[in-house]
Amino acid sequence: IILTNNAQVNARTLQSGQGGNITFNTFGGDLLIDQGSAINAGVGAGATGNGGGIALNVGSLGLFNGGQLISTTAGSGTAGSINVNASRSVAIAGAGQGKISGMFAESTGTGQAGDLTINTPSLLMQDGAVVSVTTSGSGMGGRLSINTNQLRVLSNAEIAASTTGTGMGGILTVIATQSTELDSGGKLSARSTGSGMAGSLFLSSDRLSVQNGAQITVSSTGSGNAGNLDMNVGTAKIGNGARLAADNNTGIGGNLQMTVGRDLTIENGAEISTSSNGSGTAGRIGITSKNLFLRSGGSITSRSTADGNAGSINLNVRDRLQVNRGEISASSERGGGGQIDIFAKSILLNDGSLISSSVSDGTGGGGNITIRASEIFLAFNDSDILANAQFGDGGTIVIDAPIFIADLFATVGRNPGKDFSQFRGNDRVDISASSVFGLSGSVQIPDISFIQNSVTKLNGEFVSSEKIVAGSCLARRAVGQSSFVVTGTGGIPRNPYGQAVGRYDVAQVKAFSDLASNPASQSSPQNTMPTTTPHLSWKSGDPIREAQGFIITPDGRVVMGTNPQLAAIVDAEDLVCNFDP
Repeated sequence: IILTNNAQVNARTLQSGQGGNITFNTFGGDLLIDQGSAINAGVGAGATGNGGGIALNVGSLGLFNGGQLISTTAGSGTAGSINVNASRSVAIAGAGQGKISGMFAESTGTGQAGDLTINTPSLLMQDGAVVSVTTSGSGMGGRLSINTNQLRVLSNAEIAASTTGTGMGGILTVIATQSTELDSGGKLSARSTGSGMAGSLFLSSDRLSVQNGAQITVSSTGSGNAGNLDMNVGTAKIGNGARLAADNNTGIGGNLQMTVGRDLTIENGAEISTSSNGSGTAGRIGITSKNLFLRSGGSITSRSTADGNAGSINLNVRDRLQVNRGEISASSERGGGGQIDIFAKSILLNDGSLISSSVSDGTGGGGNITIRASEIFLAFNDSDILANAQFGDGGTIVIDAPIFIADLFATVGRNPGKDFSQFRGNDRVDISASSVFGLSGSVQIPDISFIQNSVTKLNGEFVSSEKIVAGSCLARRAVGQSSFVVTGTGGIPRNPYGQAVGRYDVAQVKAFSDLASNPASQSSPQNTMPTTTPHLSWKSGDPIREAQGFIITPDGRVVMGTNPQLAAIVDAEDLVCNFDP
């Protein structure tokens, strides 16, 4: 079935009567709605009757170039629902005839908007397409449910549940059993831009990929409260400026909860965040995963840019937490900093990473930071942990780990505010919980004195080559041995590492077969008499060559040296000690 060139199928009620239903059954065939065509079921302005529903049972559904499914109410009657069952796929893309391709369940009056449900193995949206449930009046928004195996939302397409009026926004539920991909500005959102409370968003998928500016958000930019964002996935990769966020203004911030069965990766400027831009408190962040990786500017943040407090952050990682040039922060400009609790088996901070619950201005105190690692906590390369405050009190920093190793670790003085220059770029790990005008907080770290006290000073006496030879089987061997000594004209080396002092090169012994195959090698070597006598042993003032390895002599001593030196010792011992006459 094809609807094209502004074709319309309408069922509306304008008074108290019930609106009619619209049903399409293609028995496995396709339905294409194109070029501004639409299927529309509505309740007119002032009407009290409920609207009829739209039901599509098809093989594949395509909405292109402004093709639409619409259920609306402008009166007090409840709008009808939209139900799409496509056994193969649903594709929505583009705009045309001044319209955006998509599905819309709307309320502009006092009546409740209808629900919208899509059931299909594959849902693809792109090129600005929209699927939404909205309310712009006092009516409540409907429920938006997506049930699929594979969901792709690309190139500024959006799935949304929103309110712009006083009515509560709808709830968005996405279940994609195999994969969810958002890319190039694609969005999943539940938002409020008015006084109504925003709805919540729930996502369940085995694989989640959010890339290149794509977003999954719950938000309130008006006076309404933001909804909650709840995600349950197998693996997740958030990258290249993408966001998973719960934002609010003067209302109560929404919470962000994420459960990841395997790996969660946040990289290349991507973030998981909650925020408040007004007097409201930012929402909490809770993340549970097996492994958590923050790389190349990836961040987990709860922030307040005004008077509201930052929200708390709780990270529960069963195995590894690795932060490489990443950030975990719960900071505020004027309100209080949020609490940060991190639990993991092993923790690595590296390459200028930051954990902060600081307050840059105002009377709010720095938040508390608790970091617990069941095995090891490592901090390197200018990674810092800060809980500073300006007028309020500094926070408390607690680090609990059986092994805590920091690169040039130091607890430092105060540096509140946005300027972290005292801490950044100084090639050390800084930990600070100070305040300018309030009481400074406390810092508790594991006792690492056992590491300092366990380092033994190296012996300044080098082992001489004579002692090495004297203590080896080269000197102790009692059996009779033959010997062949070539002294040349300059004597023999003074120690096993020295060079022959003779004025003539000695060619390496070769087999007759090698000489026969390469006659040129039979020529005499050229005279390469050195102009100066080489150093035969090291003395004070000579360059120091870094050891490349070590061996253990038969009497248990450890000898360090360059690879050629060590090889010479081993070859000599193999020649003499393992000789079987």
